[in-house]
Amino acid sequence: MSLHFILLRLFAPLYVASALSSDGLTLLSLLIHWTSAPPSLKSSWKSSDSTPFLWTGMECDRYSNVVYLNLTAYRIFGQLGAEIVQLAHLQNLLLAKNGFSGRIPPELGNCSLLKYIDLSENHFSGNIPPEIGNCKSVKSLHFYSNQLEGAIPNELRRLCKLEDLELYYNHLTGEIPLTIGKIQSLKHILLHNNSLFGKLPSELTELKHMENISLFDNQFFGSKPQGLGINSSLVKLDLMNNKFTGNIPPNLCFGKKLRPLNLGFNRLQGGIPHDIGKCATLRRLVLNENNLSGSIPEFEGNQNLIYMDISKNNITGTIPSSLGNCTNLTALILSANNITGPIPSELGNLFHLQALNLAHNNLEGPLPRQLSYCTKMETFDVGFNLLNGSFPPNLRSWGRLTKLTLRENCFSGVIPSFFSEYVQLLELQLGGNMFGGKIPTSMGSLQNLLYGLNLSANKLTEVNISQNSFVGALPEWKMQHLNLLPLSFMGNPGLCVRCSTSNASTCKSSFFKPCVPESTDHKGSKRSILFIVLGFVVFIICLLVILLIYDHHCGRRSQEKVFGQEPEDFDPYFRERVFSINDVGH
Repeated sequence: MSLHFILLRLFAPLYVASALSSDGLTLLSLLIHWTSAPPSLKSSWKSSDSTPFLWTGMECDRYSNVVYLNLTAYRIFGQLGAEIVQLAHLQNLLLAKNGFSGRIPPELGNCSLLKYIDLSENHFSGNIPPEIGNCKSVKSLHFYSNQLEGAIPNELRRLCKLEDLELYYNHLTGEIPLTIGKIQSLKHILLHNNSLFGKLPSELTELKHMENISLFDNQFFGSKPQGLGINSSLVKLDLMNNKFTGNIPPNLCFGKKLRPLNLGFNRLQGGIPHDIGKCATLRRLVLNENNLSGSIPEFEGNQNLIYMDISKNNITGTIPSSLGNCTNLTALILSANNITGPIPSELGNLFHLQALNLAHNNLEGPLPRQLSYCTKMETFDVGFNLLNGSFPPNLRSWGRLTKLTLRENCFSGVIPSFFSEYVQLLELQLGGNMFGGKIPTSMGSLQNLLYGLNLSANKLTEVNISQNSFVGALPEWKMQHLNLLPLSFMGNPGLCVRCSTSNASTCKSSFFKPCVPESTDHKGSKRSILFIVLGFVVFIICLLVILLIYDHHCGRRSQEKVFGQEPEDFDPYFRERVFSINDVGH
């Protein structure tokens, strides 16, 4: 006997009195499967009503048939009952952002009029029912952010009107069915954050309406179809963190609409297509951690590009000065390549630039003074290059700087005193250069250096670490600086000096207290413990001697009598001594 029939019997008196429609009874039967639902929803679903027209989350047609069920984010917990199939006129089923669990009922496939199904952000598990392929009117299918597993069913090929397929953030496995590429209406295919694998179906290149392909964080491999983008107007392509190989398809921006192009963390080879530099709509270009080679293409004034990361490849050649035309760039990351030549002065046109990372290349020449126009700079890293010259004084305009890395270059001159004006600086790496002279005393005001200060391997003549919170003993090599410039070490109350015959004069005139040798403390504590133990042993020996003397002066008869009694019976003094020994032992 079906639950629906039972409900009809259960609500029969009310049904006769109020003539509650069949859809109303079906909705009440769905309510039984829910372990939790907000009171406002329950109170509005009244069995005394004739239709669910005024019920929360409902819309009905003129015949009082439920066509729209929207309970998004209603904090409903429980399961979606098979009774849903009784809503024969349902066109929109929107149950996202709840706590539904269990399997998606296969009976849902019999709701043939459904156009939009959204069960996202719940806890549905199990496989995607193949019966969903019977919902031939569906345009949007959202099952993302659940715990679904298994393969994508081939039966989805029947969804001839499907435009939006979003199955991301699940545990799906297997390959993308080749038949998906036969759905000519498909615009969006979002399958990222699963465990899908295999090659990208070449049939996807034939989809003329395709706009968004998002497959990142899977295990896809092989070459991408080289015709991708030629027949469609791609808006977004995100294939990051897979195992794709081969070349980047040359016509990805053929439709002149591509905005993000994310192909990082793969095994791509070959060069960067010149078409990418001409893509005026491009906003994000992420190609990092591949095996790309060749040079960076010329950019013809892309005003939309805000982020570029081509790091950790095998890019050669120079940094194109045309990058200065991309005036809205906020981050330019070209590190860990084989780029040569100077840093182009045209980068000074990037007024919105916040991060510039050119580290681990073969760049040479001085830092362009035009970079001072990049007043929003927060991270500047040119470490491990062949750059030279002094640090330009007009770069003091970088008032927002949090990280400055110049290490392992050939920079020379003095360390600028205006570094103290970088009040937000968290990390300063100057090691491995040819800086000389004194360290400016004003650098002691850099209170936010949390991640590192590296001045090693330079030609500095003075060390100043004043007004910090250093503790412990000064190294031997700094003792000579302490004699000559004691004020360079002031403001560190935790510092101390090790005194010896070789630096006795330093200890006498030092502003710091002598360090207490740790080894002396340990020896002293061990010596005290040894004395306590020896004293206790001597006491026990003396006590035994007294007992022997006492035993010697007593006769055998009195001796037997004594040993037949308790100690406290024959000598109060002995009792006190025993108690004192016990106290010591405890």
